Amino acid sequence: MKKHLWKFLTLVFLILPYSVSLPMYEEMGQNETVANTQTQGNTAMPYADVIVVKTREKNGVRQYRRWNKTKNCWVDPDWIDMP
Repeated sequence: MKKHLWKFLTLVFLILPYSVSLPMYEEMGQNETVANTQTQGNTAMPYADVIVVKTREKNGVRQYRRWNKTKNCWVDPDWIDMP
């Protein structure tokens, strides 16, 4: 009986680390958000792009523009004045 219990516990402790998956964290900067992901099998499938708001001041007027970090392109064609 003890021999079977020892084999069972050994098997459980060998398989357990591979069955538990820990979330992966992405380093985030200011004004950045991480896209929500949905896991399907072994691959993560993103269902939202990561949009970052960039700001600047030109001629005393504050402006903003959105950057799509996932696709590496601007969302807005031009800078937009902030109210």
